[in-house]
Amino acid sequence: MQVKDLNHPQIHLDKTIPGHKVGVWRIAVSPNGKLIATASEDKTAKIWDWQGNLITSLIGHQDVVRAVAFSPDNKIVATASYDKTVKLWNTQGKIIATLKKNNHDLGAGALNISPDGKMMATADLEGTIKLWQIEQEQGKVSVKLNKTLKSHTEEVRKIIFSPDGQLIASASEDNTIKIWHRSGKLLKTFYGHEAAVWSLAFSPDGKTLVSVSEDKTAIIWNLKQMFELDLLAAGCSQIRDYLRTNVEVSPSDRLLCQNSDRQN
Repeated sequence: MQVKDLNHPQIHLDKTIPGHKVGVWRIAVSPNGKLIATASEDKTAKIWDWQGNLITSLIGHQDVVRAVAFSPDNKIVATASYDKTVKLWNTQGKIIATLKKNNHDLGAGALNISPDGKMMATADLEGTIKLWQIEQEQGKVSVKLNKTLKSHTEEVRKIIFSPDGQLIASASEDNTIKIWHRSGKLLKTFYGHEAAVWSLAFSPDGKTLVSVSEDKTAIIWNLKQMFELDLLAAGCSQIRDYLRTNVEVSPSDRLLCQNSDRQN
C-alpha cells in the first residue's frame, strides 16, 4: 500500500507500506483522520496509522475481505467477506460481532455505515442489499436485520450513504446506479453507463453524485433535479383530479401536471 502526502501542490510518494501478502481491495480512512483500514485477498483487514505503522490485523475471515468501513465515532471497523459473513471489530482487533443469521447467501462484497452510526448497509454478489440496525448500549453492540432490498440483478460493487444519512446509493455490475431512502424505498434508478459501475461518491452537500465505470467514463448526476421532480409529482398527485374535473380550471392549467404524469 502507498500513502501520498496531499498537503502540498506537488504530490509525491510519502510512504509505501508492505503488509498484505496479496492484493488490497478496499481502503477506508477513519472520520477523525487518524487511522487507515485496508481489506485484502489474503483474508485479513489491517489497521494502520499515517506513519505506516501496523496497529493490528483483523484475522477471522475465511475468504477474501472485499470491503471495510469505520463507524463515525472511530471505534468500530466493519468488514465484508466472500465467506458470507460481515464482522464488526474494535480498533484493537477484537471481534465485536459476526453476522451470520439472515446474512447474504453469496459473499458480501460491499458495505458502509451511516453517518449517525445507527445503520449499516451491506451488499452481495447477486445484487441483494441488506440494511442493518446498529445499537450500542453500555459498551455492547448489537446488530439486527432491518430490510432486504432486491432490485439490482448483478453484484453490487459499491454502496454509500449521503452526507445527511438519508439516502443510500448503490453501484452494480448490472450497469445501473440506484438511489434508496434509508427506509428501504427505491427512489430512482440511473441508466447511463454501458458496463459495470465500480464506484460512487456524493458531493459534501449531497446534491450531486459521481460514478465511475468499466466503460471508461465518469458521470456526474444532478440529484437536486431528481428531488424537484419528486416534489412536483407529490404535488400533482394531490391536485390531479381537481385539474381534470373542475369546470373553472382553464385548458392550459389542466396541462400543468402532464409532465409529471409522463415521469411516472
